[in-house]
Amino acid sequence: MNKKFRTNKMLLAISAAVLVVVIGSSAINAPKRAYYTNGNSVATFTSCSSCHSGSKAAGVAAKGSVTIIGIPINSIAGTAYPVSIIIKDPVAQCYGFNTIAAAGKFSTTNTGTAVSSTGKAVHHGSSPIVATANAADSNYTITGITWTAPTAAGAVKITLCCNAANNNGSTNGDHTYTGSYTTTVAIPTPVTLSSFVVSAELGKVNLAWVTATELNVASFGIERSIDGFNFNNIATVSASGTTTSTHSYSFSDAASKLNGTFYYRLKTMDKDGKSTYSAIKQVVVKASKNLITNLYPNPLVVGKDIKLTYISEKKENVNFQLINLVGKKVSSADITVNEGSNALSLPMPHAASGVYYLSVIVNNVITQKISVIICN
Repeated sequence: MNKKFRTNKMLLAISAAVLVVVIGSSAINAPKRAYYTNGNSVATFTSCSSCHSGSKAAGVAAKGSVTIIGIPINSIAGTAYPVSIIIKDPVAQCYGFNTIAAAGKFSTTNTGTAVSSTGKAVHHGSSPIVATANAADSNYTITGITWTAPTAAGAVKITLCCNAANNNGSTNGDHTYTGSYTTTVAIPTPVTLSSFVVSAELGKVNLAWVTATELNVASFGIERSIDGFNFNNIATVSASGTTTSTHSYSFSDAASKLNGTFYYRLKTMDKDGKSTYSAIKQVVVKASKNLITNLYPNPLVVGKDIKLTYISEKKENVNFQLINLVGKKVSSADITVNEGSNALSLPMPHAASGVYYLSVIVNNVITQKISVIICN
């Protein structure tokens, strides 16, 4: 490894988890199976330590993080899992990474990454990944990496070492993160998914999947998550039972009240009570209309502020008016909201007890009215 690379930062990332694992100084609440260090003293990665043995900045703690999305805690034998690595570091200008799995194989379509001859390791290649970090939060995402689980069941340890460099011509000021993670590989139940696609459009998220074979399958549970780790069941679709012919399924999730990144997976339920999970799919949902999605407290004690969550299609000015039952305006507040979700607090007047309406007015048009009860 040449000395030029020594000036850059090595972000050795492990294809860690669909479980979203964050490794860094902000990872106090991260899963216990992940950890980090500032500095590079991990003997396992001689290729990292040989180039970055001096990459720890004296007296300077790394304040960023490395987020790895891809391999779940419980993986399925023979299944391919797309991996994304998100580096966030205040000094980051270029990146190096290396990921090693005890079993299974990596592949990549990213021209900035390379796979070992055995397929058990993936790294940044012969040169570091140089990029100008996002000015807002100094982050960079590496994609195009896939880990395919081995065909045998059992625990597989995946280890990572990542270096975020400031590209200043020396190792001073660079930040290194290291960690390990274990996924448990299971032999799947007799359901073969030919495809599973999730896509977003205005007002809904569409899920479509095709099975090649099914054996004793009762149903498919549709599960959604906001973090890729904690999932909730939102619907159930009946399965075909036992079949060797292709079957197609679909489901549309009403998403008019959603905004941001969401994760979906299928839970296959056998008639004998066993269950398995599909790979996790990520989708970005944009607000399809301006909408109050949460308002509290209601009833409201007179003189107290009312809290609400307002989703907006774009940054704009919104007028919130409190109207009594005879149509008289009791209070009015003009607020500039941002695109996406906004947590707002509106001061309420000392009005008489009774029923009122909170009207949302955008461009002189009332877009929503919600009843509010005020009590003394």
